[in-house]
Formats: sequence, structure tokens, C-alpha cells
Amino acid sequence: MSKLSACTRSWILGAALLWPAAVTTAQLPHMIKQKYAPRSGYRELLDKPHLQAIDLGLEWLAKHQDASGRWDADGFMKHDKDDTPCDGPGNPAHDVGVTGLAVLAFLASNHTTLNGAYTDNVTRAIRWLKSQQAENGRLGNNAVHDFIYDHAIASLAVVEAYGLSRDRSLRTTAQRAVDYLESHRNPKTCWRYLPQSDDSDLSATSWALATYSAARDFGLKTPEAAFPVIARYLNQVSDPSGAHGYIGRGGGAARMPGEHAQRFPLEKGHSMTAAGLYCRFVLAEQPNTSPIMAAASQLLIGRPPKWDDQGSIDLYYWYYGSLAMFQAGGDHWRSWSRAVQAALLGNQRDVVNFAGSWDAVSAWSEAGGRIYATAMALLSLQAEFRFARYADLAPLPETSAWRAANTAWRQGQYAKFASQLQSSQRKAGLTEDQQQALAGAQSALDDAVAQATRQVEAIREQRRYFDGAEELADIKKRFGKLSAGKAANELIAAWARDPKVRREQKAMGKYASLRKNAKPTNASRKRALISKLEKFLKKYGDTEAGKQASSYLESLR
Repeated sequence: MSKLSACTRSWILGAALLWPAAVTTAQLPHMIKQKYAPRSGYRELLDKPHLQAIDLGLEWLAKHQDASGRWDADGFMKHDKDDTPCDGPGNPAHDVGVTGLAVLAFLASNHTTLNGAYTDNVTRAIRWLKSQQAENGRLGNNAVHDFIYDHAIASLAVVEAYGLSRDRSLRTTAQRAVDYLESHRNPKTCWRYLPQSDDSDLSATSWALATYSAARDFGLKTPEAAFPVIARYLNQVSDPSGAHGYIGRGGGAARMPGEHAQRFPLEKGHSMTAAGLYCRFVLAEQPNTSPIMAAASQLLIGRPPKWDDQGSIDLYYWYYGSLAMFQAGGDHWRSWSRAVQAALLGNQRDVVNFAGSWDAVSAWSEAGGRIYATAMALLSLQAEFRFARYADLAPLPETSAWRAANTAWRQGQYAKFASQLQSSQRKAGLTEDQQQALAGAQSALDDAVAQATRQVEAIREQRRYFDGAEELADIKKRFGKLSAGKAANELIAAWARDPKVRREQKAMGKYASLRKNAKPTNASRKRALISKLEKFLKKYGDTEAGKQASSYLESLR
């Protein structure tokens, strides 16, 4: 059997042991489970200093979180009661963004709303982010020109929190956040500061793509048409040297004019090349078939992380560089990992209130302050267990003949993968290695189909008429005419014919709408809401939605 197939098989066998208890095998698609599984096994993947640095950083973040769940970019030091308080304030306009970054750091070490030592911290943070969502789905306000960064980062945090904990109460918030991202994007290109701007920038686009990728992983409605647009855009901003530009071909990163550009000269790093390289991995490209990716990897290795006073400290660069170099693997990752650990482990603060944090001396730290610096440093150190290597998730060797099939697999398009697999199996003259690789891929597909079929049965047995309908639609879309897709389609049809199910779905829809529009901010509105709930209960009191409405009504009285 090929090396890649063997690696994939080891993931298949081991993922159930690695996956956190809060998320069951039946709840996540086969490929997605593999992709996120390393988070629960990270303590076995790191040496002691590395792990200690991450633990201390998370502890510092937990100590500096507000009771509401927010991380206060410019006021976090209010939690320092004794000794010298921390310095390094950021811009309060970016509280949503830095809260999102902090949540991502906790999630990366397998702390979710249902699992881990920091469950309460993550839960409160997500609750606060939910409270910051506007009617149009935007997380946070648009008071600053670059608010799209805050929204995209917070959206990624909410989507990951939803998916990793399978917390259904977050689904609507996560979906609306994704929907806002798409409404902001120029349909002909990508993302910039203003909604549907005529131009785009790679930095904002990289966060949006990460959010879309996670949304697709966890079954949210994701605009598939955006992915090829992003792929074309990456080619527009890169050149044969591997360099990727912020807004132009190979043009480097962004800097504010004046003192900021002088303090952090562009020649000290390759942040946009790192972001672009990682985006290409997300889009299922690989260096062995992409000369630009191979060249970009060499550029990053030529400018490794370095903590000095010469303008080299750029945590944005190190974050994307770590994600990209881990995906590249091999000597590239070993070299980069040594450099980023040397830069970060030796400069983590260890004095009283500062202990566990990193100073806000990086490019762009003036925006997010010490919270930003600490979260980004942690995420750079966590890159090796945040996701599996995407190449290892492909059940076939990464050759041009099977590139399309592997892409379909990574995207969870199992019906498409099955069709391409059957086409390959019918070809004459297959070598023994190719036959073994195809057999391994067929086994992986059979496992995925069996798991999805069990998921359909669980939805049927649990009578999850409302949120289960969305999962069934997703399975039907991914698996098509495969047995799991047929099972999902049959259950959807059966529910459509059942008056009781239709009534349950109608009741839940009405209750969800009632809660969405409910704003009991004063006595008058509270009375109006109570009246609406009472009318709802008279008609739907015997439904599952009625039970929830009754409990909510009791809390209001």
C-alpha cells in the first residue's frame, strides 16, 4: 500500500481515540474528524518547554478575561490587583477581534464549550461574541475602517466553537456570521475593508477563507462559488518567485505610512507570502504540483522568525508562516519550528502579572495590544496540532491523475469522490501499488458512508426534526446517490409526509423567529414578549418548541 494510504489508515484507526469526548464519531463527517483530531492529542506531540509555554499563555489569557467573556484590548490590566500592572494596551475598537483570537487559542488546545479545563472561559467568550452580533450578522460594529478583520476572526472562532463542541445553540450565530462575510465580499473578487469594495486584499481574504473552510467542515451553508474566486485571486497577487502581495502581484505586506513602516521594514518578513501559501493549502493545492508554493516555502525559510529590535518581530507573519510550514512538513517545518520556538519561548514574560504573556512589540500590536500578541504567539506555537496535515487526509497518492479525487475528498464531496474513484478503478494497466492505493481509498469511502448512515439513524431515533433537517440536507448533498445520501433523502421525504413532524418543524421555526426578534430591554417589551409566548403556547404547547417556550416564559416571569 502507498505511504499516503497507510498514513490515512492510521488516522482512520486512531481518530476515535484522539477525538474529544464531547464530540462523538457519529456527529462529525469522517474526513473532518481526521482534520481536527490532533487537538486532543497535543500533549503527546510537544516537548515539555513548548507545552509549558502554551499552558502559561492560556493561563494568562484566562486571568485577564472580563466576567462578561470579553477580552478588553486596552483595559485588560484592570485584572492586575497587586504589583506592577501589565502594559501594552491595544485599541478598544478591536475587542471583538482580540476576543476571537483568544478563543481560537483555547480551541487549538482542545478547550471548547463542552470540554477542557477552560470550558467556562470559552463559553463566556462565545456568549459575549453572540451578544455583539448585529441584525445583519456582523460581529461587532463598523466604527473603524478595518472592522472586517474583527468580524472575520470572531466568525472563525464562533464557527470552530460550534463545530468542535457540536453546540447547536451556536449554529444560527455561526451561520449568520458566514452569511455576512459573503454579503461583504465583492462577488467578482474577494474582501477589502468596505462591503463589496471594488478591490481586495490578501490579508482580509485569508481570514475569510479560513472561516469558509471551517464552515464547510462543520456543515454550515457555505458559498462554494467563492472558493475558485479566491484561488484565482491568489494567482493575481503572486509571482513566479513565490512572493504574494497585499493588494498587488508579489507586492509584499501592508504598513502604515511613516514611523510604522520605518520600525517594521518589509524586507524583514514575508507575511503575505505566508498567508497566501497557507490559503493555497486550504484550497487543496500542494507544493509538489505547484511551483509557486514550492518557491513561497523557500522564501519563508530564508526569513525565519527572529526576536530582535531591528523590526523583525511580526507575529502576523509567524502565525501564518507556522500554519503554512507545518503543512509543508519535512525539513521546512523542522527549520521553521526551531526558529519560532527560539523566538517565542525565550521571550515569554515570567514576572508576576506579566507571566505567560508576550510584550506588544510586534508589527500590528498597537491594534490589539498584549492580548493580540499573546494569542498570536500561542497560535504560532500551536500550529503543529491545530490541524492534521491536509496531504495526509487524502486517501490517494498526491499525483496529477488523482488530484481532483483528493480535492473532492478534502472538501467532503463524497459522491464526487466515489465517481472519480470508480473511473480510476476501471482503467486498464494499473500497477500493484495503484491497485492497493485504490483499495485503501475505497475502504476509507466505505467507512465514511457507514458513519454518515449511522448519523442519519441517530437523527431518526432522536427525532431531531428541526436542527436534524439541516444535517440531513448536508449528508444528502455530500453523499448523493451513495447509501448514506439515499438514507438521508428517504428520511427527509418521510418527515415531509408526516403531519406531526411538519407541525413540530413549523412550531420550532416560529419559536426561533420569536426568539430572534425578542428584545425584552424594558418592561413594555417584556410584557409584549410574554404575551406572544402565551399565544404561542396555546397553539404549540404540546411540541418540543412548546417545552422550550414554556421554560423561557418561566424565566421571564
